Amino acid sequence: MLGTRLHLLLRLLPYAAPRVADPLSSLAFRALPTASRCLHHPRNAISRAAHVAHVAVFRAHPSLHAAAFPPYLAAALAGFPATTPAEPFVAAVGTVAKHGVPGSRLAARAARMIGARAAELDRAAAAALPGQGQAQMATSLTCCFNPRTLS
Repeated sequence: MLGTRLHLLLRLLPYAAPRVADPLSSLAFRALPTASRCLHHPRNAISRAAHVAHVAVFRAHPSLHAAAFPPYLAAALAGFPATTPAEPFVAAVGTVAKHGVPGSRLAARAARMIGARAAELDRAAAAALPGQGQAQMATSLTCCFNPRTLS
């Protein structure tokens, strides 16, 4: 029953976030901590709803990017690809990059962290898949996720 209520609340947050006048009072101290605790929930629907809720808050309130995005990014990358769904994660990073405060370095920081996580996944895959496929996989991942090409 608690999981159902939680899922409902997380699904309603994207609709409520744009209508919150003072995001620091209710979103930053009540809704986002709850959504953050659900990022790695064992039920995929709740985990996905938590990521979508973060995207909605990032889109509606750029003033929260500096405080809320770095912890979200670290948690999402720690769970990627097992518990972090790709689509909301890409939407969150894209939203912060596109709608961020001018002069913010969050997009560059995200690119570096994503590149580091890709390299880590590449090393793990290379260790698990010995043979010729390693070089091809490493080259493609490096081209796609190298932080120098993203910044």
